Amino acid sequence: STTKHSFTTTGYDLTGALAVSGQTTVAGGALSAPSYSFTGDTTTGISRPTSNAVNVITGGQERMRVDANGKVGIGTYNIDNNGKLHIEDSAYPIINLDRSSISSDGNHIGFINFQNNGDVYGRIGCWVEDISETDGTLRFATQAGTSMTDKMIIASGGKMGIGSSPTNLTDEIITITTPSSGGGQGLAFKRLDSNSDQVVGTLRYSNNSTDDLAKIIGKTDGANTSSRLILQTNTGSGLIDTIVARSNGYVDFTGASDLRVTFGSTGTAGNNDSNWVRGQGSQLAYNSASADHVWEIGGTEHMRLDSAASASVPQLLIKDAHPWIDMVAPDGSVFKSGITMRGGSS
Repeated sequence: STTKHSFTTTGYDLTGALAVSGQTTVAGGALSAPSYSFTGDTTTGISRPTSNAVNVITGGQERMRVDANGKVGIGTYNIDNNGKLHIEDSAYPIINLDRSSISSDGNHIGFINFQNNGDVYGRIGCWVEDISETDGTLRFATQAGTSMTDKMIIASGGKMGIGSSPTNLTDEIITITTPSSGGGQGLAFKRLDSNSDQVVGTLRYSNNSTDDLAKIIGKTDGANTSSRLILQTNTGSGLIDTIVARSNGYVDFTGASDLRVTFGSTGTAGNNDSNWVRGQGSQLAYNSASADHVWEIGGTEHMRLDSAASASVPQLLIKDAHPWIDMVAPDGSVFKSGITMRGGSS
């Protein structure tokens, strides 16, 4: 029958089940009076806020909406066009994945899978690391061929593992593991433009007092494909270049007008009880901690500056099958060459 029945605004009470064959239409409703609500709780229910959309209302407030494009908004009706699900909250927009029954370490708690036509291509999961301490590990896995394997983990203590065996952590914060063959060994900085005198990558060292405690910088040189590596340290008033390794093979020790490079572990670095080479202004000096200066060629000693010279021990000793000293004055010069031997001031 096509007969329609109308009811007054006071409503119509029905006790028992209602079976409807066909479509039932109701008014769009409002937040304070949803189209479908419940006895004793008339501000909670389901309505149609706009054309081709539906929302869920509790306590007279919209909590969830499905718009005309099938996008879902929770806590908002201004659903972002970039995603299918938009969750908004003024305090804590949180999604909980709660597994109700875990009894031992090594169990997973939950996964977020990234799929293409039903096939999983990537996964983010959380695993129990130590159930007695409620410690957990985040794992990031990717599909390679037919194998889904972890490529990165973040352990409960904050350590991160990256690579072919990310659970094989060391004492450092970040451990990168690589396969025994096939490449992939190392850490790369790649800048996607090419200019001279340009920073390509930086390793920064910081503490609570300064973000610029020290830096290692990779930088292009005069040409786009040549480079220099710069070590910077902080003098207390800012970073300065300390060592610069250049593409031509030169290594510059800079940063001070009085600079010492210490060799070995004897004494205190830079002090006179250690072995060092010193550049001070235009002067170059050599210091041994306490023993002799020895010059070698091919691993064989040829000259020695003795630290314990005496009447029987020479200050300078030249050792060779032909220990010549050849002194040549410039041609046409009034200067002469020679060796002066004297005792005291005479």
